[in-house]
Amino acid sequence: MRLCLAAILAALSFIPVSYADDLEPWQEKSIQNVMQFGKVTKAEWGQSFSFWVFVKRDNTDWSAAGQTFCKSLAGAGKPENELIIVTVWDAIEANRGNLEEYAKIPCY
Repeated sequence: MRLCLAAILAALSFIPVSYADDLEPWQEKSIQNVMQFGKVTKAEWGQSFSFWVFVKRDNTDWSAAGQTFCKSLAGAGKPENELIIVTVWDAIEANRGNLEEYAKIPCY
């Protein structure tokens, strides 16, 4: 029983939770900017410093291409002294409840 409960709690810890309340204007604009990329299906703030981008599955090297998201954050007005971590996820797997991470990009 304890093992079952632990497994359920572990699974719930991987469910994306949006940090949609109290977004700064630049954070709201960053969602709009990123959604203009053709391969992006969803973008949300997991926490104030964690920006999640869900993308269509293909052969894109998101570790390299993800720098475009950092430029988009800067263009939206991200403060220069704030570190934001952009995590790129497989959108199909996320919809199934599985988080498959493609890349984690620090944006300074």
